Amino acid sequence: GLALVRRLVAAAPDLLRAGGALALEIGAGQAAATADLLSAAGFTDIRRRRDLGEIERVVSGVKP
Repeated sequence: GLALVRRLVAAAPDLLRAGGALALEIGAGQAAATADLLSAAGFTDIRRRRDLGEIERVVSGVKP
């Protein structure tokens, strides 16, 4: 599930400087929910990247 992703996204703002990025490798089908979590935590420039199998595998965002 997304339990670890939730914990990482919640902790990241305290660990990153402004302009710092968080990139998460996620499971198949988790990209939309992960992007939503990053957005809710205030991250900007959220991107979803596909792997060679065309599965959305990495979601990243930048701390403003």
